[in-house]
Amino acid sequence: MLSFLKRPSTALAGLLLCFCAALTTAADEAKPNRVEIAYLPPKNPAHQPIHDEIKRVALLDPVRDLLSTFRLPRTLLIKTEGCDGEINAWFENDAITLCYEYLEWIGEVASKRRAPIPASAVGARIGPFLELVIHEAAHALFAYLDTPVFGREEDAADRLAAFILLAMPPEKAKDMLAGIANVYLDEAGFRSTRHLKRRRLGITRATVQADEHSLPLQRMYNLLCLAYGSNEKEYDMLVTSGLLPTERAEGCADEYRQTRHAFARLLAPHLDPDATERVKARFRLQFPQ
Repeated sequence: MLSFLKRPSTALAGLLLCFCAALTTAADEAKPNRVEIAYLPPKNPAHQPIHDEIKRVALLDPVRDLLSTFRLPRTLLIKTEGCDGEINAWFENDAITLCYEYLEWIGEVASKRRAPIPASAVGARIGPFLELVIHEAAHALFAYLDTPVFGREEDAADRLAAFILLAMPPEKAKDMLAGIANVYLDEAGFRSTRHLKRRRLGITRATVQADEHSLPLQRMYNLLCLAYGSNEKEYDMLVTSGLLPTERAEGCADEYRQTRHAFARLLAPHLDPDATERVKARFRLQFPQ
């Protein structure tokens, strides 16, 4: 005790050195290529074909490669598994769980004869799948990187997923966005985009409004707005077709700029430059400056 009081500067210097060493160690731990994947056996035998197919085509591999560009402090696992009949997906305990039930539902929507918005077989399935897994990965990134979120985290995760999907070549992005919009329309109970203009009485329980997610149609319009805001000329058909209301479209460029700014300030600094360039070249991604 006495020796400590006699040499305050030496003791303080020692504490500062220890503190700086701890910070250096923590920083060194953050590195790319820390995403793992697993296709777990389904609990329901009816989901075995889904398991076999997604494993055969290595459906999670591109997602792993995309997310591996971020320097993470620890490993993130992305897995598919049975969820006892629950159509869900979530991030918890350093793992993203994608339920076979959710993948089954995506397949059912994609298989319907008359989709509200035309999409290819690939876009109808892969679009909603990518949106789902990147949405959950956004929660993981927010947690791993201690990212501030001003607003509802679910909305922020939606925006990040849309932002990344919109970095793909327009022909692919449009196809996938159509598939995603069809899933939202199906969830909201709409079989045709024409029905969006009809007056409807409230038919849902009030407690639905309390969910942490925005309502399906709100999520769809937010997605379409970001697409239009990213390139008004490329996505002009969203407005001319009446799918995106003109009054909402007027502010979409600002909404996209806000999302782009948040990505550049909060997430881009955690990207590994070399890994990012390889992935951008592989998937032809074009992130705006």
